[in-house]
Amino acid sequence: MPDEEKLREIIDQVGDAIRKLPAEELDFLKESQEQIDQAYEAQGGKMDRRMEFCYNIVFNPDKITYKPLVDAVKKYIELVEKPA
Repeated sequence: MPDEEKLREIIDQVGDAIRKLPAEELDFLKESQEQIDQAYEAQGGKMDRRMEFCYNIVFNPDKITYKPLVDAVKKYIELVEKPA
C-alpha cells in the first residue's frame, strides 16, 4: 500500500498541472476520461481509473506535452506500482 501522504501530494501535483494545461490538451483529457469511465462501467468497476488515466497521459506524448503533468503521473504510477 503506497504511503498515503506521498500519494496525496502527488495527486495534488497532478491536479495543479491539469489546471495549467492548454485547452487542446485539456479537451483530450476530458475525452479520455469519458472513455475510461465507459470502460470502467463496462467492466463492472474492475479497473483502476486513476491508473488508466495516468497511463493514458504517459502513452500519448503527442497529445499531452505538458512536462509537469507527465512527471506527476509518472510519480503516481511509480508509487502505486512499487512493491510493498
